[in-house]
Amino acid sequence: MLASCSLILYDYRVKNPTKDTRFVVHLRVIFKRYSKTYSLRLSLTRKEFDQLIKAKNIRQEYQHAYHFLNKATDIIRELKEEFTWQDFESRFFAKNDDGRPVDLFDSLSEYAEKLKSEGRIKTFQSLRNTLSRLKDFHKGKRLPMHKVTSEWVFAF
Repeated sequence: MLASCSLILYDYRVKNPTKDTRFVVHLRVIFKRYSKTYSLRLSLTRKEFDQLIKAKNIRQEYQHAYHFLNKATDIIRELKEEFTWQDFESRFFAKNDDGRPVDLFDSLSEYAEKLKSEGRIKTFQSLRNTLSRLKDFHKGKRLPMHKVTSEWVFAF
C-alpha cells in the first residue's frame, strides 16, 4: 500500500468564516489510514485555494505549495512499499536542494577537511578513523542520515 499526499485548506477551526477569511494551506500525507499534516506557511481564502487547485498557470506566490507537493510525491514513489513516517520526514525535511537525504559519510568527510584546514590535526585523524570504521561497518557507498537510528548506532 502506497502513501498519498494532497494539498488541503485547514479551515475547520474557524466558527464563522467570511468570504475574505484566510486559512492555512497544509500538505496532508496519508499512509495506512493515518494522516499527518504539514503547514506550508501559506494563507489563502477558499476562492483562492479553489483557483490554486484548478489552475494550470499557477501564480508565482503559490508555486512553493506545488513544490512541496511534488517533493512529497517523489519521496513516496521512491520509498514505495518501504514507507515509514521517519523515512518520509527525514527526506522531506532534508536540507539539501535536490531532495536527497543528507549523507553521513559526505558530511563527516566535509567536516574532516574543515578540521584539517584549521590545523586541528589530532581531531582530523580521530574523525578520519571513525569514518573509516563506519564505512567498514556499513559496507555501502552512501549512508543517508535517515538510516542512522538508535538501533543502528547500538549495532555499531
